[in-house]
Amino acid sequence: MSREAVRRGVLVASAILLVGALAVHGDPAPATVGRQAAPATASVVPWTGQGRAPCPEGQTRVKQVLSQNFAAIPQARFNRGFYTVSSTLGGTAARSLMPADGSRTRDHMFLNWTSVTPGQRTMLAFATRGTTPGGYYATADVNSQHIQVPVGSTSWSGRVYDVTAATDDEDGALGTWFEHRARTGTRTWWDLDNVQIYTCRTAPVSRIAGTNRYETSARVSSRYAVGVPMAFLVRGSEFADGVSASALAASLGAPVLLVTRDGIPAAVRTELGRLRPQRITIVGGENVVGEAVATQAVQYATTGEVRRLAGRNRYETSALVATQFPPGPDVAYLTSGADFPDALTGSALAGSRGLPLLLTGETSLPAPVREALQSLAPRSVVIIGGTGSVSSEVANQVRALLRVPVTRINGTNRYGTAAAVANEFPTDLPRVYVTAGHTFPDSLSGSALAGAEGVPVLLARPSTVPSATTTALERLSPAQGVLIGGRNVLHPIVMDLIGGQVG
Repeated sequence: MSREAVRRGVLVASAILLVGALAVHGDPAPATVGRQAAPATASVVPWTGQGRAPCPEGQTRVKQVLSQNFAAIPQARFNRGFYTVSSTLGGTAARSLMPADGSRTRDHMFLNWTSVTPGQRTMLAFATRGTTPGGYYATADVNSQHIQVPVGSTSWSGRVYDVTAATDDEDGALGTWFEHRARTGTRTWWDLDNVQIYTCRTAPVSRIAGTNRYETSARVSSRYAVGVPMAFLVRGSEFADGVSASALAASLGAPVLLVTRDGIPAAVRTELGRLRPQRITIVGGENVVGEAVATQAVQYATTGEVRRLAGRNRYETSALVATQFPPGPDVAYLTSGADFPDALTGSALAGSRGLPLLLTGETSLPAPVREALQSLAPRSVVIIGGTGSVSSEVANQVRALLRVPVTRINGTNRYGTAAAVANEFPTDLPRVYVTAGHTFPDSLSGSALAGAEGVPVLLARPSTVPSATTTALERLSPAQGVLIGGRNVLHPIVMDLIGGQVG
């Protein structure tokens, strides 16, 4: 008999013994049925219950060994009480319903057996909903691993458990079953859907994140050495001035830290105290970053020098920042001042090359930007973004103004444009940074850091990685991936997916 057949026999025999015990002995206490290991009571990583479940942070999926969506109840001969119902997650779910009349008080359902390499990091994930609290309990078991499942909401939620300990029980063979028990006279129900068993491995992926945008910017800044020549302060609730600052900061190897209009948040004050920059530059007018911030900032600049770069609007501010670069650059970058994604990924590229980035309107070149371009006298201009964000009219205005080549880097959307910008970087990089494509604060600090390190910024959706980003990662072949932003901005599944593309 083959080894796999022996494994299958062990699991089937175990299932028959358990079902027999339930039939002969009635309703034993929960601790008497298949309870050998200490119970796992906490989900190890947040998950909604929809789509692919994530590995713990810092790991990536190797293989999915079981997927159960309940088009039919598995192992029908071992099933007691579970049946299929319509699921709002799509398709059908498995349900156990205990009637109030006490005619049935325990249901169980066995999944098909599967196997993994003993000791390999193994996860059990499933979507759950129901009304068992006070009614008794719901459990999941994988071999000797016993899991008490909290079920107290009629809305779907996801649970992810580490069941690696169970892989040693039967030389990697896994038998999984669910049990729902009710108190006599109590009507309870429990639904299960999207059950997954999968393995994970350690991946060279990490996260820089604080509890809010200000703390995240401080943690990004912590990557810089003490005594940097310059630190930039920008408003954390607006993107435009921060975008202009990021390219200049990257070219100087300086961090960008976020502040409010009227003060420096505590986490940023702490970081400035550690950083001890020689000088501080505030980007934005007093209506954006108030004078109170400048007053507070003086104590953190070791030379006592705090200056401000500010125009009457975002375009004039970007022009003032751009003129801090030496004249006659090979390239000046131009991007939309109306939205942030193209500007933030572009600022990392511009800063890495020591080149300016200016903001423009969609259909016309603002007068301060026109004047700055004339003063800079670049040998060429590269527009970052499609014609929907910076029109062909603007490109023609630049050509007429400077009489230099004007080209464009863009994709079909913000994710594609970020990938196209990343293609301007060489391959085999030490790392790439990944930030959210739907919100800007974390990218303000992250773009400056990426540019200073000569690496790109790619964009992800909150819980998915767009195909353009995946393609860019395949080409770049970075050694590491670093997410910037907390789990509420980039879900752990994004880290999982990025982890599979790096290293």
